[in-house]
Amino acid sequence: MGKNKQELYSVTEWSDVITLTVSGQRPKSSISADNRVLPEGDTVTLTCSVTPSTPGWSFYWYRGKKTSEPLTMAEVVLHSDGQIGVSQEGDYWCRGGRGNPVYYTDYSDVISIKKTVRNRPAVTLHPNWPEVYSRETITLKCEIPGEDTEWDYEWATSSSHQPPNQNEYKINSVSTSHHGHYWCKGRMRSAQQNSTMWSASFQLKIVYDKPRPVLTVSPSWLSPGASVTLNCEVEHPSAGWSFYWYKAVPDLSEKSSMESDDIFSGWIPEKTPGMWKLGDNDRIHMQHISSPVPLVPRSCVLV
Repeated sequence: MGKNKQELYSVTEWSDVITLTVSGQRPKSSISADNRVLPEGDTVTLTCSVTPSTPGWSFYWYRGKKTSEPLTMAEVVLHSDGQIGVSQEGDYWCRGGRGNPVYYTDYSDVISIKKTVRNRPAVTLHPNWPEVYSRETITLKCEIPGEDTEWDYEWATSSSHQPPNQNEYKINSVSTSHHGHYWCKGRMRSAQQNSTMWSASFQLKIVYDKPRPVLTVSPSWLSPGASVTLNCEVEHPSAGWSFYWYKAVPDLSEKSSMESDDIFSGWIPEKTPGMWKLGDNDRIHMQHISSPVPLVPRSCVLV
């Protein structure tokens, strides 16, 4: 006996509707780095993401040329999905892919990772005086270990004067506006992507008030024809001072009415006893003259 077709089949209800949206534009990938400078012996973390953000993407990493093959896990350190660590400098980019066969996003922009070199520069002061006075001439130098490399230099400072991008910064008449911290670094001239770390901070302190010399005589009382020792010191002594000697003629009491050329007749020869010279650098801009010391009796002779 035959059966009704309606009895042979059972039919479900219709499913909910799914809207399928097809975009004519390929999704974009973007790359970022936690640091674009690669310290010696360290790694930099790269992150790849897809816009618009949807699940299911795998990420492919590249270094060098876009025609190169994706990096293998032996060449990177996998931190998490979409994040790796790299220890080589170079140009990196990424893209996402999903499905089978794989559908790829566009490539990301390129990000350059530069390696720092082991050389650490230092800012040095020349002459290396413990204090620097206003109007003196000094030179700050950026010194990088290793003489077989040619460098381009870069400076940073907290003062109001920006040094030129050279290894030396000469200041002919230093002032309190030069007071501050100074840093420098070098970049290899033959491989501009390789640079040193910044140097440690060097603080330049400028003393506005000039120190005053103090003149003393020994012995205080003289016999005719005796010798006398004159000693010239700088208040708060420090290295680097040369001393210049003057003889007052005629009577010092007439100083106010005489020209300086008449009062200070000239230099005492350098080899004359009583001449002390400290260091090798003349701080000749210092114009303070000590108070005069009278010699008794007046017939004594400087020897």
